[in-house]
Amino acid sequence: MKNKCTPKPLTFEKATTVTGRPRAGRIRWRIGRARKKTANKGFDLDNADSTKKGSSDSHERRQWITPFGGGTNESKEDQQSEKGSAVEFQSFTLLSLTQLFQVPKVFHRAAVRLTLATRRAALLSHLVVRYPPLVRQREHLQVLLRSSCPSSVRRVRWQLASVRRQLAVVVTSSPSSVASSPVFVASFPSSGALPQTSAHYPLRRIRKKKNYNSEEEFEKKILDTNNHLVGLQHSWNSVTMVSMNRTRLRLWYIKFLPHSIFQCLYLPFKNPTIQTFVSQAAVDLTSQYSTQPSISYSNLLSQCVATKSLHLGMVVHAHMIKFGFSNNQSLKNHLVTMYSKCHHFGVARKLVDQSAEPDLVSWSALISGFVQNGLVNEALSALSDMCMLGVKCNEFTFPSVLKACSIKKDLNMGKKVHGMTVVTGFDSDGFVANALVVMYAKCGQLGESRRLFGTIEERNVVLWNALFSCYMQSDFYVEAVDMFKDMVQRGVRPNEFSLSIILNACAGLRDGGLGRMLHGILLKLGHDSDQFSKNALVDMYAKAGESKDAVAVFREIKHPDIVSWNAVIAGCVLHECNDLALMLLEEMKSSGTCPNLFTFSSALKCCAAMGLKDLGRQLHSSLLKMDTNSDLFSAVGLIDMYSKCEMMDDARIAFELMPKKDIIAWNALISGYSLCGDDLEAVSLFAKLHHEDTDFNQTTLSTVLKSVATLMAIKMCKQLHALSIKYGIYSDFYVINSLLDGYGKCNYIGEASKIFEERTWEDLVAYTSMITAYSQYGDGEEALKLYLQMQHADIKPDAFVCSSLLNACSNLSAYEQGKQLHVHTIKFGFMSDIFASNSLVNMYAKCGSIEDAGRAFSEIPKRGIVSWSAMIGGLAQHGQGKQALQLFSQMLEDGVPPNHITLVSVLCACNHCGLVSEGKQYFETMEEKFGIKPTQEHYACMIDLLGRSGKLNEAMELVNSISFEADASVWGALLGAARIHKNVEVGQKAAEMLFVLEPEKSGTHVLLANIYASAGMWENVAKVRKLMKESNVKKEPGMSWLEVKDKVYTFIVGDRSHSRSDEIYAKLDELSDLLSKVGYRPIIDIDLHNVNQSEKEKLLYHHSEKLAVAFGLIATPPGAPIRVKKNLRVCVDCHTFFKFVCKIVLREIIVRDINRFHHFKDGSCSCGDYW
Repeated sequence: MKNKCTPKPLTFEKATTVTGRPRAGRIRWRIGRARKKTANKGFDLDNADSTKKGSSDSHERRQWITPFGGGTNESKEDQQSEKGSAVEFQSFTLLSLTQLFQVPKVFHRAAVRLTLATRRAALLSHLVVRYPPLVRQREHLQVLLRSSCPSSVRRVRWQLASVRRQLAVVVTSSPSSVASSPVFVASFPSSGALPQTSAHYPLRRIRKKKNYNSEEEFEKKILDTNNHLVGLQHSWNSVTMVSMNRTRLRLWYIKFLPHSIFQCLYLPFKNPTIQTFVSQAAVDLTSQYSTQPSISYSNLLSQCVATKSLHLGMVVHAHMIKFGFSNNQSLKNHLVTMYSKCHHFGVARKLVDQSAEPDLVSWSALISGFVQNGLVNEALSALSDMCMLGVKCNEFTFPSVLKACSIKKDLNMGKKVHGMTVVTGFDSDGFVANALVVMYAKCGQLGESRRLFGTIEERNVVLWNALFSCYMQSDFYVEAVDMFKDMVQRGVRPNEFSLSIILNACAGLRDGGLGRMLHGILLKLGHDSDQFSKNALVDMYAKAGESKDAVAVFREIKHPDIVSWNAVIAGCVLHECNDLALMLLEEMKSSGTCPNLFTFSSALKCCAAMGLKDLGRQLHSSLLKMDTNSDLFSAVGLIDMYSKCEMMDDARIAFELMPKKDIIAWNALISGYSLCGDDLEAVSLFAKLHHEDTDFNQTTLSTVLKSVATLMAIKMCKQLHALSIKYGIYSDFYVINSLLDGYGKCNYIGEASKIFEERTWEDLVAYTSMITAYSQYGDGEEALKLYLQMQHADIKPDAFVCSSLLNACSNLSAYEQGKQLHVHTIKFGFMSDIFASNSLVNMYAKCGSIEDAGRAFSEIPKRGIVSWSAMIGGLAQHGQGKQALQLFSQMLEDGVPPNHITLVSVLCACNHCGLVSEGKQYFETMEEKFGIKPTQEHYACMIDLLGRSGKLNEAMELVNSISFEADASVWGALLGAARIHKNVEVGQKAAEMLFVLEPEKSGTHVLLANIYASAGMWENVAKVRKLMKESNVKKEPGMSWLEVKDKVYTFIVGDRSHSRSDEIYAKLDELSDLLSKVGYRPIIDIDLHNVNQSEKEKLLYHHSEKLAVAFGLIATPPGAPIRVKKNLRVCVDCHTFFKFVCKIVLREIIVRDINRFHHFKDGSCSCGDYW
């Protein structure tokens, strides 16, 4: 059973009217009640009440049936609760009622009841809006009164009476505010017109009354009533009657006006004269007071448009239909505008179509509403319908239509509308001209827009601003700035919008200097307090890299909004001032400004740049609280943040949780995998994307090509090349450069060169990719030629180009070219670049100048592991093993951990110097100390070290202990050791493995043949040579070269193709005589040809490195060092020959063979005869 004391939910009842008969007795009761209360207050109202009582009255009342009824009855408790009302208010109520009943009830009572019900509903709506606390309290008390227990009824009634008294005081103390209320004005227009026809109010016709003896008496009564109504109109325009009861507040705001009620009358005596007279009087009165629509409807509909209050507009529309103003064309235009602005286009179009005659204002309002809500197709369709009806556009319609063409970027339609403006003559109108300029600009016809702009004679600042904005949206920042200067020169004063637009142009140009000038103009013109201008200043300084100035301007803003905070934070992030950005973010939260998605995007970029994983997770949780799962922008920011923080599992989860994955999200995840080194997953993800038929772009293809280049997957590279052609993005700048890099790293130089030649532009990235490809492929000469071509194209190199060229010189041992590139590196200011500095150390080390390498190493400000590894490896190659180990110890003291390349250089240093014990120690402890497991390179160095020192058994044991399958470098090291120590058994085993791993390499056959020859096994030597012939394996010829005056000269054994061959051989004969005198004898044992001794001496005498040294002696200045490079290992006889020559000619001879450098000076070699 429900508890009666439980209050019902509080609801606000709409003011409605109930069809019923008028209750005149209720009004008379109120008159009597008011007379009793005011009897002692000095009011004489006896003469005012002319209301007759009796059966005739009740009979009269029964003749009327109106569609509007009265309210509810009041109880005795309600009457007692109203005793405290103001005396003045009661007196006014009494006076109003008594004067009302002076008019014969038969003519005015229905109109009065209609007016009362409407005014009561209007006042209730006004009080709900204007005084909500009192009304809500009253409604709540009424609910409590209906549901209260008997014990609490008295208390609730007392509180309800108090609230009613307060509402009565409010209404009587400020009647003007009630009368001016929009709801009041909408309910009854200011002109006081009542409905024109009786169709809205089906009143019963008046029958003949018993009190009227003739038609003359009845006619006289009608005229008296008419005169009395007109008198009331002029003497007493409005009466307010307030009545409080238990259920609702009722206020009657009555305007007594001549009414068209007489149209419903007819006389019982069919006298044409009397009936004609009455009808004509009614028509005259109606035309005088009821045919002109109210201006208040227009004002109220305008307010509905301004506030987009559809509900209130529909209420006004209902009132207009109710009181007969729906056919007024002016009000109908307002209705079309209201419905259009409130997104109710169906009703708006219906109103337009229902018009008897096409109206331009209605069509213009409809088209404007379509355009303002982005429905450009509907707007253009409405234009077509309007033109078909013969309605011509005016200066208000054309701007809306042109705006629709701008949004749709429909140039053809825009040109048609332009022609219409020319024909109708509206092209000279300022608004139309502005719209035309903007339309052409947004359709990509900036030249046509500028030409049309030039034809306008009077160009105001609004027109200039429109053109600035169009140039800005098309990223033509320079043109926008030039136009601004032109505007100022023409004497047009810029406003705050002009300055804001040009400040945005300066931000796009990153031009802080011009931005400062505009800042000065802004201060001079007094626009420094404008919020938009302040935000534009902050954004300009931030994007121009002036973070301090941006923060300074930001501090001057008294109340920064979210745009201000986002501008300064994003600017700091853009220029990597991440600490300042995070500090501002914390300050923003402290100020009470809630960050939005753009703020979180900047914060996520900070976390990605600084690797702040914990803060990134906190930002992620904040985004989850904001319920931004459907926002792609924030989701991509999370993927990027997790990827750059190397948290790919979290990045993948964020990607999978996205309800809709666009190509930007795919690109972010693929880039993340590529950045973290998981190139295989990146390629797999692209394959998944392609199978799902998701369109990819040039960014996707470039990222995947980077991973393919790292994996050296040439097949995938070719497939991606084909896809780029198929989808029409092959000509893209980034795709072509990525293809160059991919083919280059896959050692497909021919394909890379073809793509390079097919490109249609000259750019630095393409040259960098191609030069790097040539350098990595070992074709340093082509790389240097390409650099010369780049210089002719007037393209300035960057640090990466210099690094690649220095590596090319390293491979060529082009010492002179390397020195020139060193000068270019200094000239272009790349010495502080870590890549260029490391390449410089490596170049000098590999060109034989370890002293220059040491100086370049000492000039590196911040040495990384690559710098240390390059220097340690250079010292090892030059035979300075002890210095290399000392440098390695210094690196460890500096806190730089080694990598696997550094340890390879350390083991090579021990190998070249024969430091077996040190090498074994480093090899055995590398995993324990540095956490690096030995690889193929480490095993190869250790086996070579043991083999050279004669410990072949230990070398074999080490080979057998390798946990993985040994590659060619391991077995090649063992074969070289077997050759040195003439161990046939070990040599045969190593050669057998190399025949399987590298069957096409001639070095294996040569070394095995040398082992057989040194042991006198000539039959086996013949078998090896026969095997080479059958396998089509050709021996790589020995070749030596040196550089003289920027030109490289190459020599082979017995070469006489050189232009100065006679001088070279004459020099060799001269050296032979000198060397014979100091005790040099050719070492013919190393020659394995089965010929006599003199032939062997002759062959040894004409080795390629000896020819190169002889040419160097005659082609270089006296005392200059001679630098010779050889593609094979230098033989023992040549090594001995150079030791004697350097002592006789007093020169340093530097020979670089396939393994190391030999510095011959003062009769000795830097290798200590251990190589």
